[in-house]
Parts: sequence; structure tokens; C-alpha cells
Amino acid sequence: MDANWPIAIILCLLITLSLISLVILKKVELQMYFIDTALITVCLAFCALAYFTAVEAFFIGIVVYVYRLTDSNNIIKFVFLFSGIIIGYFTGNHFYTNTSVLILAIFIIIRLVESIIEISLYTPNTDPITELEDTV
Repeated sequence: MDANWPIAIILCLLITLSLISLVILKKVELQMYFIDTALITVCLAFCALAYFTAVEAFFIGIVVYVYRLTDSNNIIKFVFLFSGIIIGYFTGNHFYTNTSVLILAIFIIIRLVESIIEISLYTPNTDPITELEDTV
């Protein structure tokens, strides 16, 4: 495997967008989306490390991390998002890798827009003191 710096830099940009989305999701307290986005961010980090260092063992980290920490409902999503990178590695065809990175970019941008919409609609929980005053 050769190092592919352009793909690695694009993945690092996607990691940055994903981290922004994580910060917003943490403020909004959407636990389900937060965990899902955190898993995707870690898998993107494994991919970026693999392409920066040209060590294909990092791809095994994606598979182990996803299948170990993901429930059965989200496995299909991760297979859809990251299978092109794995197939591109085994076949040596950059079409699969580039398509997978494009799909990941679209997914991360949609998740970021979702988080921005959620934070604009977010109303924090009411203060416990004002709840007590309303009941008295």
C-alpha cells in the first residue's frame, strides 16, 4: 500500500467537520446521534492514519471498532460508508476509495447541517427552581 496524502487530507477535513458536529450534538444532548458521529469520527481517524502512514493494519481497526461497538441496526450504515475504502484497498482500484470518501463527505455534511438545525431549534431544559415555583 502506498501513502495517499490527498485522500488523507480530505479525511482530516472530514474529521474536523465531524468534530464540530460532535460539539454541537453535545450541547443539544442528542445521545444517539452523538455516539454514532463519534464512531464515524474514530473510523475516519483510522482511515486517515492508514493513508498517511501507508500501514494497512489501521484498516483492521475500522472493522474491529465498528463491529465491536455498533449495534445491529447501524451495521448496515457503517458497511455502506466504509466498505468502499476496504474494497478499494483489496482491489487496488481508486474508484471505490474515492466513491467511499465522497459518500462519507456527503454524510458528514448532512450530519453537520442536522446538528446546526437541532441547535437552532434547541430549548434547554427548564430550571428546577422555576419548576418548583410553578407548582406552588
